[in-house]
This record gives sequence, structure tokens and C-alpha cells, in this order.
Amino acid sequence: MPENTSTHLDRRAVVKLVNQIDQSAAWQTTDDKAQGVFTDVPYGKYDVEVSAVGYLREHKEVNVIGSTRPADVAIVLSNCRDLF
Repeated sequence: MPENTSTHLDRRAVVKLVNQIDQSAAWQTTDDKAQGVFTDVPYGKYDVEVSAVGYLREHKEVNVIGSTRPADVAIVLSNCRDLF
């Protein structure tokens, strides 16, 4: 398994936020700082999925318990060519 390095992507990624109770989903494209932002997210459990061309898709479960401060979720994508 390749070592994780924390470098910003050289392209935009798609961030998908799925509510685990009702399966509703929202999508965002990352900005030039490789960040995706969702606002007005109701309390609950969510699956965050990040994908980008040439990279393996990653998932992370997030529990939204308050709206007074943003939840900072870091997800590192692995480059597909690192696997070979």
C-alpha cells in the first residue's frame, strides 16, 4: 500500500454528501484549495464520498451534531497509478 502524502489534488474533485436515513444527496465541486463546502446540513449521519479522475474514490462517515461551527473532514485520495 502506498504511503499517504498530504498534497493538494492537481484537479477538482466531486464531493457527494448522502444522508444515511433518507438517502438524499447533495454534490459540490472542490475549490482551488481542494475544499468542498456544504451549508445548512441537518443533524444526522452522512456518508461523504470524494472522487476525482485518476484517483480512487474514498468514503467517510460523518455525524453532524451541531451547527454552530463547521465540521472539518479530511479525506486523502490515492492516485490510481500509485497502485501499480
